[in-house]
Amino acid sequence: IGVEALVRWERPGFGLLSPDEFIPIAEASSLISAVDCWVLQEACRRGAQWCDAGATIAVNLSARTLEHDDVVNALSEALHRTGISPQHLTLEVTETALLSENGTANRNLGRMRDLGVKLSIDDFGTGYSSLSHLQRTDIDVLKIDRSFVSLMDVDASSATIVSSIIAMGHALGMTLIAEGVERPSQDALLREQGCDAAQGWLFGRPLVASEFDQVFGEFAVRTPSAG
Repeated sequence: IGVEALVRWERPGFGLLSPDEFIPIAEASSLISAVDCWVLQEACRRGAQWCDAGATIAVNLSARTLEHDDVVNALSEALHRTGISPQHLTLEVTETALLSENGTANRNLGRMRDLGVKLSIDDFGTGYSSLSHLQRTDIDVLKIDRSFVSLMDVDASSATIVSSIIAMGHALGMTLIAEGVERPSQDALLREQGCDAAQGWLFGRPLVASEFDQVFGEFAVRTPSAG
């Protein structure tokens, strides 16, 4: 039903580096806003044709990026230039971003929401969760962290946590996505618990955009349903 944009750095002599190796440096050096804005625009450019076919694209934004108005300008420009439908684009932020007392960050979240895109809380359950902030913020999607999903078929407490998050999210009118699904047994439990969607290696491994172009036609894009 959709894809999530993943950034890699192709460093000469080192190959593709994972985000864990360079994103913390970008955040510490204040380059993260430039990186996020580029990824956002590139994801819209490369993914416009997928969205025309009914798919969705999710893009992660750093809490520090939300403190800069550049991200709203980059989003507006990407939507205008590519013609991508805003409702097909989801911006993922962390729980930490919701808890920010920075007025600019909160204002920018609202401005991006006003452009018609969806907002998602990434890795839900691992940060400083605040139900009051969750209730006050216009959030469309909760993504259940993989640390709970990975154990839910072997640990009763993890399964209970996942079930509770699903029930709470649905009560608040949100869509629930489970992260890191790798085994059919996890998928089966999520279906039983009424989770709306799931992502992970059970369904697909990371691909560069050109490779995804080739396989995209093999998959039928459908409206999210249980599981």
